[in-house]
Amino acid sequence: MGKYGVYRAIKPEIGKSYTIIKGDTLWDIANFVYGSGWKYTVIWDANKSVLKSGDPNLIYPGEVIWIPPATGGLPDINNFNTEPVEKTSKVDPYAFRLIIDGINIPVISGSCTLTFDSPYNMWVAKIKYRQDSEIYDIIKPFQYKPSKLYLGNNYIGDTVLYTTKLQWNSKSSMATITGYTKTVDIVDSVSEAPFQATNTTLEKWAKKLCEPFGVNLVYEPTKTVKLKRVKIGKTESISRHLAELVQANGFRLTCDEKGSLVIADEPKVLAPSMSFTENESTSLTTGEITFDGRKQFKKIIGYTTKPRKHITYTHVNENLRCNRIQAVVTNDPNSEDDLIEAVGTKARNAVDAALTFVIPTRQWYNEQNELFKPGQFVTVRTSMAYLVKTTTLIIKAVEFLYSAKERSCNLRVTPASVYIKSNPIPDPWDNAPETGENFQMV
Repeated sequence: MGKYGVYRAIKPEIGKSYTIIKGDTLWDIANFVYGSGWKYTVIWDANKSVLKSGDPNLIYPGEVIWIPPATGGLPDINNFNTEPVEKTSKVDPYAFRLIIDGINIPVISGSCTLTFDSPYNMWVAKIKYRQDSEIYDIIKPFQYKPSKLYLGNNYIGDTVLYTTKLQWNSKSSMATITGYTKTVDIVDSVSEAPFQATNTTLEKWAKKLCEPFGVNLVYEPTKTVKLKRVKIGKTESISRHLAELVQANGFRLTCDEKGSLVIADEPKVLAPSMSFTENESTSLTTGEITFDGRKQFKKIIGYTTKPRKHITYTHVNENLRCNRIQAVVTNDPNSEDDLIEAVGTKARNAVDAALTFVIPTRQWYNEQNELFKPGQFVTVRTSMAYLVKTTTLIIKAVEFLYSAKERSCNLRVTPASVYIKSNPIPDPWDNAPETGENFQMV
């Protein structure tokens, strides 16, 4: 009978109302009436409109719930395969649904980070566990269990459980678990021999490095990048090596929802998904921005290593008032245009590295009611960040935050010129305190 048979005269029964008492959880109630705590979602689905917290992990004494039949509203957790779930209005748009090894995991709090130019995405979740529960076996360390994450109806992607941190005392036991896309293996790993190749392409070389780890490569650019000779260091991270090759050719290294590594071209210019201004509903009354002058350079000089004919090219930032110089060296470029591309990429990266701009929001969705995602454009106007005119920025990373009390996200934004090729490279903060100049996407 469980604990309800020990100290309660009034016990939860199927088809009847039940008043929550101190110490109750939906898991314990489901375990008592259905014989399985995993069916807590049946009770939650039937009562979430009347439970004031909006969170199945947080219920209060005195709240009255109805105990439905075991078949009512239970999601088929065994059918969470590789495809996104069918969108339905019944799903809470702010639900943080984590499935590990085919089992739905009740999450107390969590976060998810999606990036635009990083080779991996990740999530972190705080959960309860007991030694006699199924969760105890699922989160066992070093098992690398497959996992999937949904934010509301939105399928975030295939991931793997990599990290388990356990904390316990006499009253409770908690676990903080972390999952990453499979691409994190090439972030942490080095290559095996052979360490070099000749007369190959960027796509073929990247596939050769990824295949031993079971990581699929998606090559999106229409341009074929030829490599006369390429070599990876014996102790060099695979992702670091590939990132340098990819960026030198004006591409970016990222990942997709299937856990594949993606070599992507410059983004398409889309209409802004959100407008952030001071003193409005999407206010910028809070925010954080850092300008790092040590990451900016007045000159970036490009050199080649051709033995007979050395080519140089210099990019000059006329607006920078400090004579700082950086250089980039390319190995046997196919043409002078390749060197110019490498220098331009270095200059755009300097603009991005010199800036850290985070916009906190109290919602997960933009003005089109779509989940915020990296690569979307937003417009920003705030004199607090020296953007006195409306400026278009691109979302570089999104951190979604979930807890019983809060659903919010942080948007890391950067000038669109970091990813959109142009010459000269516009910077919306050039002399902004004095002139208010801004960069607009057209």
